Amino acid sequence: MYNQAYLIAALIFGAVWLVLFLIRPDLRREILSLSILAGILGPVSEHFYLKDYWQPQYFFPTSLRIEDFLAGFFLGGIAAVGYEVLWRKKHTCACNLSSNWILPVAAITGIISMVVLFHVFSINSIYSSIISFLLVAGIIYFKRPDLLNVGLGSGLILALTMFLFYLIYQGLFPGIIANWWKLGNISRILILGVPIEELLWGFSWGMVAGPLYEFAAKTKAG
Repeated sequence: MYNQAYLIAALIFGAVWLVLFLIRPDLRREILSLSILAGILGPVSEHFYLKDYWQPQYFFPTSLRIEDFLAGFFLGGIAAVGYEVLWRKKHTCACNLSSNWILPVAAITGIISMVVLFHVFSINSIYSSIISFLLVAGIIYFKRPDLLNVGLGSGLILALTMFLFYLIYQGLFPGIIANWWKLGNISRILILGVPIEELLWGFSWGMVAGPLYEFAAKTKAG
């Protein structure tokens, strides 16, 4: 019944991604950079989520992880540039405000915290990833507090985008939340049928992805 639902979900996000890509040519490098990164991380992160958070059906063979890549790709791009598009921000130089060693430290911190929280402390994968994203975001903002508004805006935009998406998604595929999500493993707090964990995940991922390009490129949205 739901074998095409995951692919359709990715393509819905893809439509939003395409709009952002087309209307802001100046942000295309940023959106592609973060999309590729998040697309690669998508199948990797599912190693955790499939164990205790949700169990989607795949249209393509599971071993290919095409839907995981597409979902990560499009969500990464949306989180990267949503703030700049909605607030019509452009990049300006902030060449003296970042250090090259911070990003590797933040990435290693995120990976280690995810593994430790999940495998050592047996914390559900969705909460482990939210905590890990916030740790990485904290490192970024410690060095670049000027990017905090970008992160907060990006997090809120992605959380709202995901909330609106799930309202539509439940209309297209009634009962999918109860069917795919392992609600007994999480809070069971639903907002109009949407697990609050999805919104928290979107916000925390936006907090990381939103300012990541600006941090790496030593620019700021102004």
